[in-house]
Amino acid sequence: MKDLLKVKVLFAMCVGIAGCLLSSSNIVVDHVSNSEYTATLSRRNTGAMSKGSTLVSLRLNSVPDNDTHGLIVLDVFGAEPVEMKWTGLHNLALSCTSCTPQDVNGEVVKAGDVTINYDENLHVR
Repeated sequence: MKDLLKVKVLFAMCVGIAGCLLSSSNIVVDHVSNSEYTATLSRRNTGAMSKGSTLVSLRLNSVPDNDTHGLIVLDVFGAEPVEMKWTGLHNLALSCTSCTPQDVNGEVVKAGDVTINYDENLHVR
């Protein structure tokens, strides 16, 4: 009986620790739309041991927003103030004055018929 209690306590501790390590949440910070597309800025918190990331995603307005927010076109380490601006129907400009190219985990320059332009702080060469 004592061994069963130890196993249950150990199991509960493992589940609790795994929950802390694996928990992740996305928070929508902003979005900008044109007549065809919506760009969404969100922050992903990946737990207490990480700074998380800032994401920009792109989706067609005809596709319902089901919390996936579309295709991720920019992934930046940490919580950074990324600015989004439509400069044309198929042109999205992204900028971040406090970012460096080393902060960028991933970027997409073309998503469907949308071209994404990055300022020098985000542009990975």
